[in-house]
Formats: sequence, C-alpha cells, structure tokens
Amino acid sequence: MKRFMQYLLICALALATANVAFAAKKKSAADLATEAAAAALKCDLAAIKKAWIDKHPTLTKANVALTELNKHVQTWEVTEFGYDPALGEAAKDEGLELFKNAETKFAAYMDKIASQQSRACAVCRVKKKYELAVAGGVADVTEAELLAPELEFVFANLSNLAGLKKTNESQKNATTDQKKKDDLDKAFRPIERQIDDAMTTLTDYRASNPSSPAIGAEITKMKCS
Repeated sequence: MKRFMQYLLICALALATANVAFAAKKKSAADLATEAAAAALKCDLAAIKKAWIDKHPTLTKANVALTELNKHVQTWEVTEFGYDPALGEAAKDEGLELFKNAETKFAAYMDKIASQQSRACAVCRVKKKYELAVAGGVADVTEAELLAPELEFVFANLSNLAGLKKTNESQKNATTDQKKKDDLDKAFRPIERQIDDAMTTLTDYRASNPSSPAIGAEITKMKCS
C-alpha cells in the first residue's frame, strides 16, 4: 500500500511538472509575436554591415586594394603616365580623382546596403538627418526629403542656423540697451536670409515632388544602434 501511494505521488508530481512545462511552452509561443514585433523595430547597422562584408570577403580585399592604390598613385612620377608631361600630369590627376577617398566611398556604399536589409534599418539610416531637420525647425520632414540629393545640406544648414538664431535671441534678452539690440538685429539679418533661402529650397522641392507622410512618428519607435 505504501509503495502504491508513493507511485501515485510520483505520478502526480510528474503530471504537475508536465503541466508547468506545457504552460511555459504555451506562454513562449504567445510571446513570439510580441518578440517579432519588437525585433522589427530594432536595427544594429554596424552588425548588419559587418555580417554582409564577412559574407563577401572580396569587397574587403577590393577596398584595401583601392585604398593602397590611392596612396601609391600620389608617389608615382608624372612620366609614368605618358611621354608628354602635360598628358602625364592630366592622367595622374585623373587617377588621383578616381581613387581618392576610396575607403570613405566604400563605407558609404556598405552603409547603404546595410540600410536596405530591413525597414527598421532604412529608417535608422536617416535618423541623424531627421534630428538635424527637427533642430532646424522642419519637424514634418519626410523620408524622401531626407534622402533627396537636392536637399543634402539643407537640414544641416538649418540646424546650424537655428543655433545661431537662439544665440542671437539670448543675447538680445540679456540686454536692455536698445542700441545693442539694434546691432544684434543688424548682425542677424544675413543669417535670417540664409534661413529664408534654405526654407525656399525646401518649399520648391515640395512643390515639384509628390508628397509623402512625415517620418517622425516612425523614427521615434525605432531603436537604432
């Protein structure tokens, strides 16, 4: 009888353990969707870029070769580029132009490839430009605008100019001397014109390109690293 009771106790414990394990497994399955959604909002651009380069080692070799070539071309004699010194000089300049900043161009290309691996990475790619746009007073900026070659420097300029405007306003608020205020206003006018010019460039771009949703709400959800 005693052994039978022990047997029943063991069976009960086993059943309880199985139920707990099943419940845990069921909970993990339920969390799968949540984890997938969270993962879709994350992007580690550096890790993705490294993985892509590791997958294609010839790219690294090409980058190293181009970088080394850029260094060596500068040391070559003009006469090595042609019998005519004038033609040789032109050919050397062409080579320097062709191979300069090879490493920087390669890194920019890898960043572009990495950013295309997921929607999160595509959004993270423009996050820094977005922050400049917001600092410059363009909170409704779109992804297309952040990537537009025509607007490449507009948002950085607006951000810098906004900082200068804030400094000017602080200086005006710090003095009660009307002449100083007038001098500050006069000094700020060229900056104000630059702000107007930058905003005109953005307005013209928007007038000639299809509108799209602002990217701010999507960027704030992303975790970029």
